[in-house]
Order: sequence, then structure tokens, then C-alpha cells
Amino acid sequence: MHARMRPRVVARRLLRPACACLILLLAAGAAEWRLAHAADVAGGPAGKSGGEGAAHAWDQGVWRPVLRQHLSTALQPEFPNAARLIQDPQADVAEPLRDVVLALLKSAEAAPPGRHAMLLLAADQLAARLERQFDPTQHPEALKDWDPAIPGLSYELHDRDPSYAYSTYGHDLLLRIWEERPHSEWREFAFLELEDAGWSFSESCTRSHAPFVEVIDRGAAYLDEHPGSAYRAALLLFLAQAHETRWTVSRMPNAPAALDGVAPHAEAARQAAVVYYGKVIAEFPQSAEAAYARERLESVQSGAPPNQWKYFCLGRS
Repeated sequence: MHARMRPRVVARRLLRPACACLILLLAAGAAEWRLAHAADVAGGPAGKSGGEGAAHAWDQGVWRPVLRQHLSTALQPEFPNAARLIQDPQADVAEPLRDVVLALLKSAEAAPPGRHAMLLLAADQLAARLERQFDPTQHPEALKDWDPAIPGLSYELHDRDPSYAYSTYGHDLLLRIWEERPHSEWREFAFLELEDAGWSFSESCTRSHAPFVEVIDRGAAYLDEHPGSAYRAALLLFLAQAHETRWTVSRMPNAPAALDGVAPHAEAARQAAVVYYGKVIAEFPQSAEAAYARERLESVQSGAPPNQWKYFCLGRS
């Protein structure tokens, strides 16, 4: 069992039962701490990231409507069905979704760099919709055909519960886009998705128990290279959330061995969260990111127990 504390991803997957495991997995010696934080920890997977109100708007990703519009416009001349599906997941098109993804991937093979990245990003967006959720007791055949079997893309089946199973997509294409040069808006969109997800879409912790480390390192380097990014507010907020997560984890009793060395940096992490939340508010005072940052900044500065779990993974590798 595991708990993958990534609000956007878990919320998108309808709060699967496994996502409530964190409280059960903490050691018995942390009972008092668990009770004090139970509501906050449970709130993490529900898409609250340790905060109410404005957090809900932020969790949707303010760049995603722009991404959908730009992809739809770029796809329309050659791939009208893909363009419609990007804009409206419920769009009625005759072409099966798997075939649409395959066509995008095939076209990307011979496309120049900029268009190549666009086609891969569109394919990644649509490939995520091939994830499945089903009851094996009612649909046993689904245990055989849950994988869309698209070359180069990885899907994982989760079927520990006899009456509930689901598949997840690894978003393999985002890393391929990020590794492309030269830089483009498509590469930036891929970076935003990767930073938001903590550089892993797996529900296990095989990559890291502490994705906040990678988010901080990569996010700071990206802002140094692209200080004028159109999505600077989002990028600053990721850094604030990552530092706040580090602060939260540093205060957790009986943390996994993989997190050794986090605790001594608790106060530095808290102060860094204050700095980055403050930057969001100062530079983008009217933004959705700033509304969220104000809530979190008040909590971080108040001395209240930390409760940010966005970039934390507890499970078995």
C-alpha cells in the first residue's frame, strides 16, 4: 500500500482508496501528531494541498486552458479530431482515441523539432485519457485489455482491491519533450506539467520519496535561465510548495529512511517557502497563484503545524 501525495493527479483519479494510506502507514509513536494533522493529510489527495478556497482554482493549473487552446489551433489543419478532443474530452468523433494518439505519434516521427514537440504534447494529453477504471468482479475481461499497447508509452495496472481496479499512464512523452532543443512554448508546457507532478506520475515511490528536491533544483535552474517566462507565477508557486513540503516532511515523526537529512533543514525550508510565496504575491498580486499564496503564507508564518504534502511520496519502492 502507498500514499502518493500529489493532489492534482490523485484528484483526477477520483480519490482512489489507496490514497488514504498515509495515516495508517505512520508509526504508532506518532499518534498524537497524526490526530492533529489527520484532516490536513486527508485533504492533500483531495486536491487541497494544505489550503482552502483559492487552492481549488490553483490546482487546476492556470496554464492548461492556454495549452489546450494552442494545441487545438496547431492541430486543426491536419488533425481536426485531435483538435476537437483536446478542447472537449466529450467531443463526438468517429475515430477511436487510440488511433488518434497513434496518428499523432507517427506524424511526429518526421516532424521538425518545434512541430515534433507539439505533436508529442498533444499525444501525451490524449494518451492520459486511455486510463481505465473498472470493477473486476463485473468486468473481468478488462483485466486482459486494460493496456492500450501504444509503443513507447507505459501504462500500469493497479488491482489490489478485488472490486476496484484502474490503470495509470506514465506520461513518458513529457520527458522526451523536455529533453528537446531548442526551447519552445511546447517544451515550457511540458516543464510545467513535470514540475506540477514532481517529475513522476507513478503511484509508487520508485523514483523518489522526496520529489520536492527535484522540483526545487529544476525549478530554480529554469527560472534562472528563463526569468521572463509567461508562467513565472506558477513556477514560483511550485518552488514555494516544494519548500513548504520539505518543511512539513522535516517535522514528521518516523519519516522514511530515504528522507534522512531533511530535518536539519526545517527552518531553512520554512523560510524559503515564505520567500517564494512572498514573491508570487509581490510580482503577481491579482493572480490566482497569489490568492493561493496568501493563504499558504499566512499558515506558514503563523506557527501553525505544517501541512503541505504536494511533493511527498510515502510507499514501498
